[in-house]
Amino acid sequence: MDYISSLIPIILMIYKVILGLSVVLSTLLSIYTSIITRRLRNRMLVWSDTRHLRVPVFALILTALAFVTGSYHLYTENYRYLYYELAYLWIGINWGVTYRWMSKRYITDHGIVKNVLVPSQTISWTQIIDYVERTFPQHSEYTFLYQSRQPEELNVQRLTLEVPLKLDAKLKNIILYKLDRPFEMATQWPASKSPLR
Repeated sequence: MDYISSLIPIILMIYKVILGLSVVLSTLLSIYTSIITRRLRNRMLVWSDTRHLRVPVFALILTALAFVTGSYHLYTENYRYLYYELAYLWIGINWGVTYRWMSKRYITDHGIVKNVLVPSQTISWTQIIDYVERTFPQHSEYTFLYQSRQPEELNVQRLTLEVPLKLDAKLKNIILYKLDRPFEMATQWPASKSPLR
């Protein structure tokens, strides 16, 4: 029993260190995501992906629990656990904000941003070899086939985007300008003047 009770301060110290690191890392991730999204150049279209929830469920539960228990302890003037509750509240807020930025879809002049935290994964317009459009009651779905730049991956990859109907016309105009014109030029090129000859 004495051995277990002697471990409690060590476990509590480890818990505090892990919680402190989580606060710092969640803050840094939020700042980094914010900087990356602000540095995206020539944004032509931005929307929230309809396949993702508006707010992550676990972040919402964590934030709500921390807020409720923190409010209760403030009301009862019990400040013993307030720092822990504030830490969890901050982690939940950062988690939700980061998720919100990452769940957005960005169409830029350069191409389609597949992962906002890894700009090198952006699919340039020149990589796209074909696309298919389907319309549903609530949204439109675009499936793009593109050539991968990574030699270890399959040569042709697929990316599916769900677009709100209110932005469908804008995306169609961008695709018309960025993809359909080059596709038409490629199909209408005279065989005798083909650059591949």
